[in-house]
Amino acid sequence: MLTLLLYCLPTIVYVMVRSRRGDDRAEAIRDAGAALGTLSGYGLGLLVGLAIAALTWLAARPLGLSGGSLETVVNPLAIMQALALAAGQEILFRGLIGGVLMRRLGFPAGNALQAVISLLPTLLLALALGAAATAWPLLLAQLVSSLLLGTLRHRLGTCFPGIPASALGTLLGTVLAVL
Repeated sequence: MLTLLLYCLPTIVYVMVRSRRGDDRAEAIRDAGAALGTLSGYGLGLLVGLAIAALTWLAARPLGLSGGSLETVVNPLAIMQALALAAGQEILFRGLIGGVLMRRLGFPAGNALQAVISLLPTLLLALALGAAATAWPLLLAQLVSSLLLGTLRHRLGTCFPGIPASALGTLLGTVLAVL
């Protein structure tokens, strides 16, 4: 849960700064992508989540994860962690950063840039662990997933449907890879 708070902190600061400048707080929150969304938006998010699951599964296949333990993937703690991580990443990368970049640079450039920025923490971790050479399919899948989630955020005006989409895609893709 600390990770979720750390991911949300820049958005909280963004809304506070805009409010102090005299901007409407509700508008600042909307600009940060923090709106509940519609049921149809969550339905579209479900489709994006299934696409992310397929990408994750395809990217993980060359890594030889099959035969692993499902208990490490499908347990309440892993599911809660996946949801918290997805929420934090969506709020920061698609909600705040993607929202600002897409408004300033336009959708194509802003979405591409938010996808690259959201890949940086994973890329740095892979480099630090010496796993970048073998993990490149997963890095590519994450980049494409970020583009899909950014498109979803742009189309719906909110990052919230991306939270279950990202968590579903990651968990289901990992389950399929382990089977």
